[in-house]
Parts: sequence; C-alpha cells; structure tokens
Amino acid sequence: MHRRSLLAFPASFIAACASREFKPLEFPDPVRLQDPLPGQAFVYLLRAPHDPPALTVFVNKVKVAVLPRETYTGLSARPGRYELFAATGDEAVELPTYAPAILTLAAGERRFIYTSQPTHSSSSMFFAPLGAAAVIPLVVATKVPAGARSWHECTELDAQGLMSISRYVRAQQDEL
Repeated sequence: MHRRSLLAFPASFIAACASREFKPLEFPDPVRLQDPLPGQAFVYLLRAPHDPPALTVFVNKVKVAVLPRETYTGLSARPGRYELFAATGDEAVELPTYAPAILTLAAGERRFIYTSQPTHSSSSMFFAPLGAAAVIPLVVATKVPAGARSWHECTELDAQGLMSISRYVRAQQDEL
C-alpha cells in the first residue's frame, strides 16, 4: 500500500501539469528607435542590468544625464570624437583619474553603447570550530560595485533587449 501511494504522488503531479493550459511565449514590441537628423549621428546610452546605483554620465567632461537603475537615454551628436565616462555620484568629482571610453561618430550613424558594472572582489576568511582541536576555514567571497563604469558597443538587437527591460530617461542635453 505504501509503495502505491509513493507512485501515485508523482503521477498526480505530472497529470496536474499536463492539464494546465499553456500560452505561447510572448515578447514585448520592439522599442521605436530614433533616426539621426541629417548630418548628425544618434547614440543610445544604456545601463547594464542589475547595476543598482544611479550613474552620472559625462561626454567630453560635460554632465549629460543621470541614469537611475534600469534606464537608458539617447543623444543626437555631430560627427566627431567623444569621450564617455560614467560613475556613481561620489566618484564624479574624480573625473581625471579614470580613462574615458572614446567614441568616434560619423554622420547618419545610430550607435548603441552600454555600461558594464565593475566589481571589486574581496574575500574574508573565517574559522569555524569543529571540535576541541579542529578548525574549518571558511572563505566568503563578496563582490562590491566600485569604480567608474566602462562603455561597450552592442548590436541593435542586444540594445532592443536591454531597452525592453528598461525605461527611457531624457538627457539633460539633447544634442552634443
């Protein structure tokens, strides 16, 4: 009797799963992208997912936007060379200490740039007593976000994926 009940539980669980109505996987509509103005380029600046602090974004050492968690912005720019820098609010004072990312834009381009979250890995060692004479070392690794974020380019498809889980934030300056 006991064996039958052990087999009945998994069988009823599988039957319950099979009787549910499944829907096809649905994706959000793509974000409508802005085309560059004649003689200009358009740049989307995107946040990496799961990066908690708000970032201050600088282009050529001028503050252009503050991007909270899970946001992105877009900027129209004249063709040329630009230096991108993003850091948390406390680090923004130390702009010259970090190497900025260099972005060269041409007329008619639409580019997608995202920040990557830096991690400073540290580990701590604790000793757990096992008995009167034995001790077990326990190493606990922690990752703490620190330092300026670096910029990387991505494809339009990847940018659409990031934008689908983010919200748009208007830049403080619409044009560079």
